[in-house]
Amino acid sequence: MYECDEFTLRWYTGNKSITLKGNKASEIKANFFSILESEAEVIGQSKDESKIASDFHNDSIKTSGPSSNHPTCDPTPSNLEQYLLISDLMSKFMQRIDDKVEGISNEVNNIRTNTIRSEQTDTINNLKREIDELKNENLELRQRNATITYVMADLQTKVKDIENEKNSLITAIKLIQLDQSNSNEGKS
Repeated sequence: MYECDEFTLRWYTGNKSITLKGNKASEIKANFFSILESEAEVIGQSKDESKIASDFHNDSIKTSGPSSNHPTCDPTPSNLEQYLLISDLMSKFMQRIDDKVEGISNEVNNIRTNTIRSEQTDTINNLKREIDELKNENLELRQRNATITYVMADLQTKVKDIENEKNSLITAIKLIQLDQSNSNEGKS
């Protein structure tokens, strides 16, 4: 079965018939018969057989039901030879259609697979690019962290030096005060 917006084609292998439904069903039916007639020429039929197939098409092909475009044949004894010829041609034609539909189906599946692979490849490439960016950002952050660690260590050393200097100044001030208080006591 093949479906699209404009028509639906269904091949019944059991009774070897085709149904066409939709907006373009009658146009496609006409194209099928045109192809069928040209197929008869390709197979090597004489002009008389092509005329028989054409007469059969004009006289014996009917549409069953008001809403269906399913061709049916009227195999009366006078048309039996024509019916067998058309039936054989239809079988060959339907086999070609089946092969082409299967080929198209395989191509569609390949395109889908390639599209999925392409999308997967794009996603993988994007993820790799993001990983590389994150690695670079992580490296920059590690370098900043190392720099900040060195600066902090340097500042802590300076703070200790300043505290030591402050303690030395306090001790010097105490000694000066003690010395002054001793000299004031000696003068008194």
